[in-house]
Amino acid sequence: MSSMDRQRTTKISMEILQLAATGVLIYVAAGSPKGALAIDKWVGRALSRQARHYWRKRIQKLQHEGFIIMSGEKIRLSSKGKKLLQEIEYRTITVPVTSWKGTWHIVTYDIPDIKKAHRDAFHRRIKELGFVQIQKSVFAMPYECKEIIAILAQQHKVAPYVIYMHAQDLPMNNKLKKHFGIP
Repeated sequence: MSSMDRQRTTKISMEILQLAATGVLIYVAAGSPKGALAIDKWVGRALSRQARHYWRKRIQKLQHEGFIIMSGEKIRLSSKGKKLLQEIEYRTITVPVTSWKGTWHIVTYDIPDIKKAHRDAFHRRIKELGFVQIQKSVFAMPYECKEIIAILAQQHKVAPYVIYMHAQDLPMNNKLKKHFGIP
């Protein structure tokens, strides 16, 4: 399977899992005209016959793999599907880049050694998001991301040890501006 096929499969699987999680997804017989219209409605756009076929195949594969459960005409997530959806959403979280408003968004933490694995995973993830380390457990970014940090801290089970704050000026202002391409 090519990289493009894998991306398409992941994207469609994620859409199916998200729709199933919200209870919106109702499966209608694959060959019926109502089935084609239902898939178009779920996706929010008209799909080609080939794309609809691909969606039906993905639904069947997700069911076969135990990620979704068919119950009559309705589709719902299994516990395995919920876990997969959380993992996919976690991997796809990004910080929206906006124009800089003159405020640095800072994340700091003091996570005990007993939670070292959680601390290391949280540390790696905020670096992946583009935060710049300014001290051992202090990171800065020019973009608003309070909710994202709250979600990540919760997922990594370190929320009580994480502090999110703002600052207008930092000792390394020029270095940070240069790093983020801020004039």
